[in-house]
Amino acid sequence: MGTYYNNITLVINKSLNIVSKVKTLIIGSSDSNPIFLINGSKSSGTNISGFNFQSKNGDGIVIQNTSKISVSKNNMTKINGTAIKVNQSSNVNIYSNKINNSKAGLSVNNSKNTNINSNSIKSNENNGATIEKSQNITLSKNQLSSNGKNGVSISNSKEIILDQNSIEDNGQNGVNLKNTSKVRINKNKINKNKMHGIYFDEKVTNTRITTNNITNNKKAGIALDKSGSNTYINGNIINHNLIGINVNSGSYNLTITQNIITNSTCSDDDGASGVGINFGQNYEYSSKFNVNYNAIYGNERREVEIHDTDETVVFGGNWYGHSSQSMCNFCPKLQTRLITMQLVQTGHNTLSIIFYDGNKIASLLPSLTGNFNINGHVYRAISVNGVMTIKLNKDDLKYFNTATAGVSFEKLRITFSESYYDSDEDDKIAGGNKEWTNMNSGDQDNEAGNGGGTGSSGSGSTSSSGDGSSFAGLTSSADTGGSSAGSDGTSGNDQSQNNQAVLLDEVTKNPNLKAILAIIALVIVVMVAYYWKDISKMLKK
Repeated sequence: MGTYYNNITLVINKSLNIVSKVKTLIIGSSDSNPIFLINGSKSSGTNISGFNFQSKNGDGIVIQNTSKISVSKNNMTKINGTAIKVNQSSNVNIYSNKINNSKAGLSVNNSKNTNINSNSIKSNENNGATIEKSQNITLSKNQLSSNGKNGVSISNSKEIILDQNSIEDNGQNGVNLKNTSKVRINKNKINKNKMHGIYFDEKVTNTRITTNNITNNKKAGIALDKSGSNTYINGNIINHNLIGINVNSGSYNLTITQNIITNSTCSDDDGASGVGINFGQNYEYSSKFNVNYNAIYGNERREVEIHDTDETVVFGGNWYGHSSQSMCNFCPKLQTRLITMQLVQTGHNTLSIIFYDGNKIASLLPSLTGNFNINGHVYRAISVNGVMTIKLNKDDLKYFNTATAGVSFEKLRITFSESYYDSDEDDKIAGGNKEWTNMNSGDQDNEAGNGGGTGSSGSGSTSSSGDGSSFAGLTSSADTGGSSAGSDGTSGNDQSQNNQAVLLDEVTKNPNLKAILAIIALVIVVMVAYYWKDISKMLKK
């Protein structure tokens, strides 16, 4: 096969294997016909691979009324139509093609069982990929970027999978859904699109949005605009959008759980901007609406806004960046539980931050990153099942008298009057007698309030406070947006009301404590016996 052919239109109506090993350039005809038309059942099994295609008038490759077609490793540029079009066909594989600077990237219409894998679809005038009236279509590991309209548009279709795609910098929405069922959007990067990351038009149902990174979109990360029932949103990082999730629809069987929703930014053009989860005027209450175990914090205006609706909004337990409701920035109409945070000594040489939903560890909270500052040495840890733990090194054990820890905007501090280093046991903190103070900003019901407690077991002392020490805050463990929602140099007066610290002592294993208690009991018995006559007279009176 040669390297160049001009004014070509080829109709393929039988099974052919057409492969170029020299990147043959084929330029379409001057009329509106496609370059290659693969048509009819007899063309089943055709393979097209290794070409460069250009066309000033028609489509590139059209696959019609056939099955088992493979199109791979082609460069489709300057196609004045759709680069690859699939109509009324099945079992088509389209992979490792480059589709650039064309009128439209790729379309699948009235077809089924088609796989679109590892293609680069960039800088096309209209949509990167369009799926219409189709079933069981999978788009995976594609790059769909800088297209003039939507990265992916799906309409009147069902059982569509978007998996591990990069959908970025498109002129409208990253993913646009209309009249769809059973769409799965999983492990995609949906970033920097000019409108919404994922947009729900009318009649979108049974959608699962899981484990995506949805960042820096110009409007909402996820916009449930004209529909939203029977939607499951789980495990996503939704960062630095105008709104994290906008709920402007019915909420029946809508679940939003285990997401990190942070850093939404304000815009003068949108009064609802800068909000983690916003409820629009078309939101409809449902008792089967569930929002729990999310980390919603650091959004510029509010974590949750309910300004545009009078409907009731009820959440479960979520982490809002603080353990005190008075410090959390969400709409007062919201009914919710606070997930709280405590700094705990969990072993001789380990410290942990533990998140609680009521009295239970919030094990379903997404993984968060926190910092521990031990006498100026910073440790970084990621929470797993609601707990993040550090193990102190030998040098820090020697001088361990101050521990500070922070997640989001919450800072906890423990200060000890003496080191827990034991020269005889280099690898352990000595289990000596300790006195500690626990300063809680809220009670066990996770509501706003004041609480405190003290305890003692011998000499020495510790205290928990929020003195405004500079401290880096939270980033998500999978955050690729380069942002941090931490607070450096926060005023100690503002923070002191919501600091918490707990020191766990194994007092029942401490023989010194048992001896002290025995002596106290003996003294009480002796005193009662000595003054028994006086006590008896007082009792008679």
